[in-house]
Amino acid sequence: MIAYAFRLNLLKIKTLSPNPAIDYLNVVFTDNSQQVSPIQIEVFDVSGKKIKSEETSSTIGENTYRMNVEELPSGLYLLRINDGNQMQSERFVKR
Repeated sequence: MIAYAFRLNLLKIKTLSPNPAIDYLNVVFTDNSQQVSPIQIEVFDVSGKKIKSEETSSTIGENTYRMNVEELPSGLYLLRINDGNQMQSERFVKR
């Protein structure tokens, strides 16, 4: 018998908007882990350097977090959310 382990995507980024962003970015994500947990939201530049990190708490289901990106230079960025067990990443453009 072969056993397969499936890892459920309990933490998932639904949308980043507006994209391209000018002064703020709405991060809409779902957390179906059945527990309230702290979420680390990090922004990386194209070289992989972490340039911004904020923390929020999530509730079960859909969550929205508004991040100020006004101080970021124009360019391409990677936003990563992390609940300590799972990570999800998505790209966005800062205009």
